Amino acid sequence: MSAEVQKQFYFLFLSFVWGIGMGWCYDQLVLLRYLIPHSRRILSLEDFFYWISMAAQFFYLLFTYHRGEIRSYILTGLVLGYFIYSKGLGPVYQMFMKKILYPVRWVFMKIFRVLAKKPAKLTDKH
Repeated sequence: MSAEVQKQFYFLFLSFVWGIGMGWCYDQLVLLRYLIPHSRRILSLEDFFYWISMAAQFFYLLFTYHRGEIRSYILTGLVLGYFIYSKGLGPVYQMFMKKILYPVRWVFMKIFRVLAKKPAKLTDKH
């Protein structure tokens, strides 16, 4: 096998692992949302910054290892890695982490309920 073909297989494997990493990073965001309640606006901002950071990492991957050329096998590796993670290990990981983080979430929810209560107004009645 030529050195160029070996390099492309390595890059396919690297993009596959990168896709798994993208899925794992999004799971961290999902777990953060599980722990702390978010408004729709915050959810949208988080997703926006997630995809911006993933795009920046993708371009870093391309420029570092392949001189910025987009190849179909690179995109295939990313999508395949993300898909396999999200359908295989991802749900198991989320279920396991949610069970571990349930006590932490319970404490956070108690704190947020206390903070959300409005204090009674003081009125001077003479």
